[in-house]
Amino acid sequence: MTANDRAFDLLEMIIESPEPRGLGELVSASGLTKPTVRRLLLGLEGQGFVRQDAQRRYVVGARVLDVAATALGNVDLVADSQGVLSDLRSRLSATVTLSVYADRQLHPAATLAPNAPYKVAGRGVAATGLHATAAGKSVLACLSDADVGWLLGTGELERYTAGTVTDPGELRAQLGEVLRRGYAVNDEESQPGVRCVAAPVRNYLSRPMAAVSVSVAASQGGGEWLTEQGSLVAAAADEIGSWFGGPELRQGTGESKAGARA
Repeated sequence: MTANDRAFDLLEMIIESPEPRGLGELVSASGLTKPTVRRLLLGLEGQGFVRQDAQRRYVVGARVLDVAATALGNVDLVADSQGVLSDLRSRLSATVTLSVYADRQLHPAATLAPNAPYKVAGRGVAATGLHATAAGKSVLACLSDADVGWLLGTGELERYTAGTVTDPGELRAQLGEVLRRGYAVNDEESQPGVRCVAAPVRNYLSRPMAAVSVSVAASQGGGEWLTEQGSLVAAAADEIGSWFGGPELRQGTGESKAGARA
């Protein structure tokens, strides 16, 4: 292991620590000698990657933010996601869509149709309330209760089909389940004959920035199909989110390394 490797390991330790750490704590955690850790910290501090607080504990420096901003600026969400979306389409033989969340709505940014006889052409997330689509519910599940209330209001929600959830209380219960399992389903709730499963793409603040969804004709896949494919869709969304510093979802718990929904 080179000195650069040790320096980056030390920096990662400081970044991931929930509390600032002193020199002694970093020595114990790293397994390195005290002179080595001090030398590495001096180098990182000189470059602006770490700094000391009032208690002389080490915290992340502003240079890390500059590097992160440059990295995020070099990611083209739609273009760079094509490989992940294409792989998902091949594995599931379904219509795969990446929708960007902005201005209180989801806007389709890329759609890949399957190489199969059946191709789903739904109403689209932009023309449907967030509460009635899998992509919309996956985004809502990542927001605080206050944000969900602000987006949906307090009255009865718009109905699109017999399966649409229109009661805000029932929807909030569904969102808790979505958060727990990591993906949302739409069982003919926005359009008859169309089923969908979706998962959120989250950034470094764990905020939803997009959603990956997979749609099939109801005759192609039932409720069991949606459940079986949910983890694959969630994994694809998490992979895209990781490029933006998004948390890694721990399937089955609804929690991430960055914490659960507040």
